[in-house]
Amino acid sequence: MNNLSNVFIFKIAATVIFWCIPLIMLPAELLAALGLPDQPSYLFVRLLGWAYLALCVGYAFGLSMSLQGQRALGPIWVGMVSNGGACAYLM
Repeated sequence: MNNLSNVFIFKIAATVIFWCIPLIMLPAELLAALGLPDQPSYLFVRLLGWAYLALCVGYAFGLSMSLQGQRALGPIWVGMVSNGGACAYLM
């Protein structure tokens, strides 16, 4: 297993554990208690969880390609745009 495969495994695990499952599964009261702004509907928060899960599907394809020794440029660019965009927005 190469370093890129390890990065994909880490990205998938961390995203699913810390973002997808909480945003999709936690009750609204707990999301508000964790610091998300109180709102009438958490529909867009749930959709964000599903969008993060879609990123993980792309990362899984990249992991598969990486394990086969192929270049996984598509999922790498998706991750760079996603993480870079979030970083730029937060700054």
